[in-house]
Amino acid sequence: MGPLLFLIYVNDLPCASSFQTTLFADDTSLHLTHKDIKMLQLNVQNELDKVDTWMRFNRLSINYNKTAYMILTATRSQNCDFEISMNVVTIQQTDSINILVL
Repeated sequence: MGPLLFLIYVNDLPCASSFQTTLFADDTSLHLTHKDIKMLQLNVQNELDKVDTWMRFNRLSINYNKTAYMILTATRSQNCDFEISMNVVTIQQTDSINILVL
């Protein structure tokens, strides 16, 4: 019953921002696209701020040790200064992420 109640509780998270959101058990994946990397960074940061506000309002917290982001591109591009944060915690970039699916 606990997991079901949690899913009902977080069910409106996708409405809090423009992220494409995937919810599975207590795991959440947020996705956003843009052709311009600088605009992507700006949009991601703005949307993360919205998610942070939603989380605080609903008295939920994020495990920052399990939080990371990954940039996917069609072409191999050089590293850029892409930095995002949430609640003054810098989110770490990674080359691979395990996504839970059914």
